[in-house]
Amino acid sequence: MSIVGNKKRKINCATINVGADAWIGDDLYVDDDCTSGNLSVAGTINGSVAPPSLALPDRSASAPPLHFTSSTNSGYYWDTSDTPGQAWSAAGNKLLKLDPSHLTVSCDINNSGYDTTTGLITANEANILNNCTTGTLTVGSMTCANSLTYSSASSSSMPYFDSGKELKSQTLTNGQLMIGRTGNTPTAGTLTGTTK
Repeated sequence: MSIVGNKKRKINCATINVGADAWIGDDLYVDDDCTSGNLSVAGTINGSVAPPSLALPDRSASAPPLHFTSSTNSGYYWDTSDTPGQAWSAAGNKLLKLDPSHLTVSCDINNSGYDTTTGLITANEANILNNCTTGTLTVGSMTCANSLTYSSASSSSMPYFDSGKELKSQTLTNGQLMIGRTGNTPTAGTLTGTTK
């Protein structure tokens, strides 16, 4: 069989067998026009094969290009608002976005029963039910359902805030109190006096 010419031609068949050599001057398209059967080559295929890739349109949270048949408004899309980045939606709402600098979460994080470890947490409100291990925690308000543990403290420590508004602790000995000084960080000291 010989097919020549400049125009693309459609071949409907179950199997394509190439007994020796096949020369393709331009492109070989195998898509919906060839959905079954085999392409068999007895000789050698020379040339380069482009790596597979998946190119998706940007679309939106309500109509993500990569979605589920049972939920067409839940999936993955490219969000162009603010700093462009990849995003995930559920029920038509953007819930996660990853740009070159940030991962933005627009929903509650249910991590019940597991530890959360991170270097920095910044939040308007934090409700910690179990464990949260972090280097820096910045919140507008925080609710601890059980307890708040400061790793540098001991059973004989007194908490205080330094000039940088960081929570610190000072170990006290017998009879000592934290004594404040105007414009300075509180220090541990002992009150002494005389009796009348």
